[in-house]
Amino acid sequence: MDKNYIIKDIDELYRRVPINPINPNDNVVGYAVNASGDIIVRSTAFFDRTKKISVDLAIKQCFNPRLSQNDPRDGVAKLITGNVRRIRIKDYKIKVLYDPIYDPAEKNEAHSLIVMEPVGEKVGISDSAFRNLRRNLADIANEVGWALEQTLQ
Repeated sequence: MDKNYIIKDIDELYRRVPINPINPNDNVVGYAVNASGDIIVRSTAFFDRTKKISVDLAIKQCFNPRLSQNDPRDGVAKLITGNVRRIRIKDYKIKVLYDPIYDPAEKNEAHSLIVMEPVGEKVGISDSAFRNLRRNLADIANEVGWALEQTLQ
């Protein structure tokens, strides 16, 4: 595996959307059912305490979104790298970085990160800017469509 792979704008990214709440102490899930009965991705699907959003690079998984699931009922949202990089949030640049994990306990050669890089005088990542990024990612995922739709059974 080439750990120096440069992610291209046309590359697809997968984000697992768990069937169960990410935090068992709350009932927040990363999907919702809209008025039309469609299952949609919510911004909560992109929450991460570190403010670095873990995704899988589809090409490194031979475009098999099932490899991103932990539970067969999990959905897998799809993003297009160029759309992610075009997100504009004041004082930040959005980057998509290839970050393979080679540790045998957690091995994931498709692992990548969506990160916010402060520009200019800005230091750190504000909660409001991170919420804005997550809303934008959910909009992109819903526009592109699921790689693997959530199973609610």
